[in-house]
Amino acid sequence: MEKMRVAVGTVDGKNITEDHLGESAVFVIADIYPDGSYTIVEKRENSSPPEEKGRHGIDKKRSAVVKILHDCDVLVSRYMSPNLKRIAAGTEKQPIVVSGEKLLEDVFLRIASVYDVLENLVEERKRGKRPEVLKI
Repeated sequence: MEKMRVAVGTVDGKNITEDHLGESAVFVIADIYPDGSYTIVEKRENSSPPEEKGRHGIDKKRSAVVKILHDCDVLVSRYMSPNLKRIAAGTEKQPIVVSGEKLLEDVFLRIASVYDVLENLVEERKRGKRPEVLKI
Protein backbone atom coordinates (compact mmCIF):
# COMPACT_ATOMS: atom_id res chain seq x y z
CA MET A 1 0.00 0.00 0.00
CA GLU A 2 1.24 3.47 -0.72
CA LYS A 3 -0.59 4.83 2.35
CA MET A 4 -3.23 4.04 4.95
CA ARG A 5 -6.01 6.40 5.91
CA VAL A 6 -6.40 6.58 9.69
CA ALA A 7 -9.07 8.19 11.89
CA VAL A 8 -8.42 9.23 15.48
CA GLY A 9 -11.07 10.76 17.72
CA THR A 10 -10.47 13.91 19.72
CA VAL A 11 -12.41 16.32 21.90
CA ASP A 12 -9.91 19.18 22.00
CA GLY A 13 -8.14 18.81 18.63
CA LYS A 14 -4.80 18.02 20.30
CA ASN A 15 -5.26 14.78 22.24
CA ILE A 16 -6.84 11.43 21.53
CA THR A 17 -10.25 11.27 23.19
CA GLU A 18 -10.23 9.82 26.70
CA ASP A 19 -13.58 8.12 26.01
CA HIS A 20 -14.70 5.58 23.43
CA LEU A 21 -14.10 6.45 19.77
CA GLY A 22 -17.79 7.16 19.14
CA GLU A 23 -17.82 9.76 21.90
CA SER A 24 -15.25 11.96 20.14
CA ALA A 25 -16.33 15.46 19.12
CA VAL A 26 -14.17 15.36 15.99
CA PHE A 27 -12.31 12.75 13.97
CA VAL A 28 -8.87 13.73 12.71
CA ILE A 29 -8.16 11.94 9.44
CA ALA A 30 -4.55 11.35 8.41
CA ASP A 31 -2.72 9.48 5.68
CA ILE A 32 0.19 7.49 7.07
CA TYR A 33 3.00 6.43 4.75
CA PRO A 34 5.44 3.49 4.85
CA ASP A 35 8.38 5.81 5.56
CA GLY A 36 6.80 6.80 8.91
CA SER A 37 5.53 10.20 7.81
CA TYR A 38 1.93 11.31 7.93
CA THR A 39 -0.26 14.10 6.61
CA ILE A 40 -3.41 15.33 8.29
CA VAL A 41 -6.07 15.34 5.58
CA GLU A 42 -9.07 16.79 7.37
CA LYS A 43 -11.18 16.96 10.50
CA ARG A 44 -14.73 15.62 10.51
CA GLU A 45 -17.42 16.41 13.02
CA ASN A 46 -18.90 13.43 14.81
CA SER A 47 -22.56 13.73 13.90
CA SER A 48 -23.48 10.28 15.25
CA PRO A 49 -26.38 10.08 17.70
CA PRO A 50 -25.52 10.38 21.40
CA GLU A 51 -25.34 7.25 23.52
CA GLU A 52 -28.49 6.45 25.40
CA LYS A 53 -28.01 6.92 29.13
CA GLY A 54 -26.32 3.90 30.62
CA ARG A 55 -26.00 2.08 27.28
CA HIS A 56 -22.88 1.59 25.19
CA GLY A 57 -22.66 -0.20 21.89
CA ILE A 58 -25.91 0.82 20.23
CA ASP A 59 -26.13 -0.11 16.55
CA LYS A 60 -27.24 3.35 15.38
CA LYS A 61 -24.12 4.93 16.82
CA ARG A 62 -21.77 2.32 15.34
CA SER A 63 -23.38 2.57 11.90
CA ALA A 64 -23.17 6.36 11.93
CA VAL A 65 -19.49 6.39 12.94
CA VAL A 66 -18.60 3.84 10.24
CA LYS A 67 -20.47 5.96 7.68
CA ILE A 68 -18.66 9.16 8.77
CA LEU A 69 -15.33 7.31 8.45
CA HIS A 70 -16.28 5.48 5.25
CA ASP A 71 -12.94 6.06 3.49
CA CYS A 72 -10.69 5.21 6.46
CA ASP A 73 -8.75 1.95 6.64
CA VAL A 74 -7.93 2.20 10.34
CA LEU A 75 -10.00 3.45 13.29
CA VAL A 76 -8.04 4.36 16.41
CA SER A 77 -9.34 4.39 19.95
CA ARG A 78 -7.82 4.70 23.38
CA TYR A 79 -10.16 2.03 24.79
CA MET A 80 -11.88 -1.12 23.69
CA SER A 81 -15.64 -0.75 23.43
CA PRO A 82 -18.53 -3.00 22.42
CA ASN A 83 -18.87 -1.15 19.12
CA LEU A 84 -15.14 -1.33 18.37
CA LYS A 85 -15.37 -5.11 18.74
CA ARG A 86 -18.37 -5.16 16.40
CA ILE A 87 -16.54 -2.99 13.87
CA ALA A 88 -13.64 -5.46 14.00
CA ALA A 89 -15.97 -8.42 13.47
CA GLY A 90 -18.21 -6.97 10.79
CA THR A 91 -16.45 -4.36 8.66
CA GLU A 92 -13.35 -3.81 6.55
CA LYS A 93 -12.16 -1.19 9.05
CA GLN A 94 -9.14 -2.26 11.13
CA PRO A 95 -9.57 -1.00 14.69
CA ILE A 96 -6.57 -0.42 16.89
CA VAL A 97 -6.27 0.56 20.52
CA VAL A 98 -3.38 2.87 21.36
CA SER A 99 -2.43 3.14 25.01
CA GLY A 100 0.17 5.36 26.59
CA GLU A 101 0.01 8.18 24.06
CA LYS A 102 -2.17 11.26 24.44
CA LEU A 103 -1.03 13.81 21.86
CA LEU A 104 -2.38 13.15 18.37
CA GLU A 105 1.10 13.67 16.91
CA ASP A 106 2.47 10.90 19.16
CA VAL A 107 -0.47 8.63 18.30
CA PHE A 108 0.18 9.02 14.55
CA LEU A 109 3.90 8.38 15.03
CA ARG A 110 3.18 5.27 17.11
CA ILE A 111 0.86 3.96 14.39
CA ALA A 112 3.53 4.69 11.76
CA SER A 113 6.02 2.63 13.80
CA VAL A 114 3.91 -0.51 13.20
CA TYR A 115 3.04 0.31 9.59
CA ASP A 116 4.03 -3.11 8.21
CA VAL A 117 1.97 -5.04 10.77
CA LEU A 118 -1.01 -2.76 10.30
CA GLU A 119 -0.73 -2.90 6.51
CA ASN A 120 -0.95 -6.71 6.65
CA LEU A 121 -4.08 -6.53 8.82
CA VAL A 122 -5.73 -4.00 6.48
CA GLU A 123 -4.93 -6.22 3.48
CA GLU A 124 -6.41 -9.27 5.26
CA ARG A 125 -9.61 -7.31 5.88
CA LYS A 126 -9.83 -6.38 2.20
CA ARG A 127 -9.67 -10.12 1.44
CA GLY A 128 -12.62 -10.78 3.76
CA LYS A 129 -10.76 -11.93 6.86
CA ARG A 130 -11.47 -10.27 10.19
CA PRO A 131 -8.33 -9.99 12.32
CA GLU A 132 -8.74 -8.96 15.93
CA VAL A 133 -8.30 -5.45 17.22
CA LEU A 134 -4.61 -4.53 17.26
CA LYS A 135 -3.38 -3.20 20.60
CA ILE A 136 -0.24 -1.07 20.60
